[in-house]
Amino acid sequence: MTKAQLKKTIDKEIRAMRGRITSIVRDRIADQIIDDLGDETGELMGKLTVDFVDDPKLTDYAYGKIYDALLEELIKYLKKPR
Repeated sequence: MTKAQLKKTIDKEIRAMRGRITSIVRDRIADQIIDDLGDETGELMGKLTVDFVDDPKLTDYAYGKIYDALLEELIKYLKKPR
């Protein structure tokens, strides 16, 4: 088999696995990452020195900003070439 034929065969087999790949990401990898992001966001929330306990909207705002920053860094890291 030529290199081109091998690549075509690999691509075909990976397309056939697409459902399983999606399931693995959704049910195993993503769930764990989302849990970890929530845990780390909560940890960083405790490090803030700003007192906004009486304002739930500010609490939500701070949580969202930290979560988004962590997610942004994670995406950058995952996109780095191996």
